[in-house]
Amino acid sequence: MRSALFALLTVLSCLALGSIDEARRAVIRDDARTLETLLRKSPALAKETMSGQRTLLHEAAGSNAPSCIALLVRLGAEVHAKDWMQNTPLHLASGRDAVRALLSLGANVAGRNADGATPLHEAACRPDADALAALLAGGADARATDSRGRTPLHRAAAWGMEPNVRALLKAGGSVWSRDAELQTPLHQARTLAVVQTLVKAGAPRAWRDRLGNTPEQALRIAGETEGADYLASL
Repeated sequence: MRSALFALLTVLSCLALGSIDEARRAVIRDDARTLETLLRKSPALAKETMSGQRTLLHEAAGSNAPSCIALLVRLGAEVHAKDWMQNTPLHLASGRDAVRALLSLGANVAGRNADGATPLHEAACRPDADALAALLAGGADARATDSRGRTPLHRAAAWGMEPNVRALLKAGGSVWSRDAELQTPLHQARTLAVVQTLVKAGAPRAWRDRLGNTPEQALRIAGETEGADYLASL
């Protein structure tokens, strides 16, 4: 009896895994028709979690699948669902359409993950100017700080995302902001282009961080020789 029950549970588990995988593939294609068929057969899929406690809505957000985003929420998906790092779908959203769809459905533009980061902090690290612009248009705070005191501008600078640096500066990001280590975005800049953009915006070049390093010194320690040499030449 026990072996028969175990076999039945195993079959049901395999069927469930198959369904979630099919649904995930549909989401990646933004194939709302196929996804709706699967959800009608298995409504629980709308809230089921996958690896990292992510839901299909997280997957749809990261795949820039606005049609599937709308469908999932309509059929029960939670727009504020959080994965293992407390990321909501909006934290992972890729592309203007995904961001706009989530915001229109009530996603919190100021929501925080386990690092205290907002969706704008996360977007600042990625080469996705459209998502960044959509978040800013949706009311995201360019001066918000995470649990380490970093602003989105700190993160964009640290990841070498020069287009994001420019967009955040235009939206009110401050080159004078300092994190918990007293570092400005210039201390953390990666790539010469980012350094030059921050300097042009008036970034302080003589301020020292908690270890006593100026931006030039911090860049040399990080191996960013071009940026350090540029600062030394000014």
